[in-house]
Amino acid sequence: MQQTKHQQVISHIESLPVGEKVSVRQLARELGVSEGTVYRAIKDAENQGYVTSIPKVGTLRIEKNKERTIDTLTYYELSLLLEGRILHGEKHREEVPKSYLVALSPEDLNNDRLHPQTMIITDLKQDQVVKAALDKRFPLLLGNDSRTGDQVFPRLHEDQVIVSCPYDIFELISLINQTIFERVKRRDYVMVADIMTEEPAYLRVDDHIEDYFQLCKQTRHTHFPVVDEKGKLAGIVTASLLANREPYSRIGDAMDPNPLLAKPDDLMSYLARLFVLEGTEIVPVVSLDDSLAGVVTRQDIIVALQSTQKQPQFGDTTDIVLLSGFELTQRTPQVEVSGLVTDFMLDEYGEMSIGSLSSICAQTATVGCRVMFNAVCQPEVQSIQLYEPIVEGMTIRNIVELYPKRQGEYIGNIRVVSENDVVLALSMVSLTNREK
Repeated sequence: MQQTKHQQVISHIESLPVGEKVSVRQLARELGVSEGTVYRAIKDAENQGYVTSIPKVGTLRIEKNKERTIDTLTYYELSLLLEGRILHGEKHREEVPKSYLVALSPEDLNNDRLHPQTMIITDLKQDQVVKAALDKRFPLLLGNDSRTGDQVFPRLHEDQVIVSCPYDIFELISLINQTIFERVKRRDYVMVADIMTEEPAYLRVDDHIEDYFQLCKQTRHTHFPVVDEKGKLAGIVTASLLANREPYSRIGDAMDPNPLLAKPDDLMSYLARLFVLEGTEIVPVVSLDDSLAGVVTRQDIIVALQSTQKQPQFGDTTDIVLLSGFELTQRTPQVEVSGLVTDFMLDEYGEMSIGSLSSICAQTATVGCRVMFNAVCQPEVQSIQLYEPIVEGMTIRNIVELYPKRQGEYIGNIRVVSENDVVLALSMVSLTNREK
């Protein structure tokens, strides 16, 4: 089976020797693919443990280690980061310290709870600390070592790891902390451009249904974007939309002309919420001129969420948790979002909190803007009135009416009603188009 461009880049990265620098621009030129494709492949390779990014050093091919997380550094990475060298234990260069301990006296090592792979940080001149650490076979990180010659340590065990660097203890600890922080910060946000499939299979408005089935056989997919004669997105087509139509019917006559859309710089978390609400399988990604830039599938979202959930700083946002049980149940003549009230939404009195209710109403208004005006909006001002208690187990319907206020601005009125149409709350939201 032929590899995708993304897979080709990943395979090339895997073939690189350990320690080689990985450059987006260079790989794009060598492999004949876009820099965006290479960038996404490098991020994927970093998630899989094939490469690592180090400040002042760059992105490097590393030995894959299944136990690694983004907040750890190997002995080799430490030596590069600290502009130092591995004095002993080169064969353990791709291993990771379990923890760090700054030792200023031998007594600091007299702790039975220290892990054997705790890396002892001390100054080169602290002879007694160095000797005690070597006797106990702890990994050792020596600061203030500016000498270029080989340091001689007598009677070293073959598995002893010693790394030295020219920085003092305070500076080297600051560098380690800064590197870990920047790694975590870099992965806080995943954009649609990071997960979308570029150059997807598509149909044209003047194609026929038999063209759809041929494309299904070629790709084994059933959902496709549809473009017009200028390459701009016109809609999407699925098997259900083509039911009971003649083989020579035009795709443009059967497609959904108002699909859920995304832009490359949209947040993946925002798109994930809309996937949940609308129950769609594919979302076309369009550029600023509405031309087709790619697609995101439900599988892409699942893979991205699985990847980010492995990162310690990432979890489901409050918005995602709140909307996890809701779905878009009506598009016309009014937009309606329905769902079940769960214990996560309750306050200390066992009723739905104003914060949870306000958030769900605001998000319903943003969904309404997308459905009715194809606009990605940000709630600016909101008021809410609660008439009846809303408790766990109730199914509520949020019905939104939207009115354009001025260019790029909208007013949304949301009625929150029970299953038997009792009005439980009212909310008014002022929204602004993010692209205004």
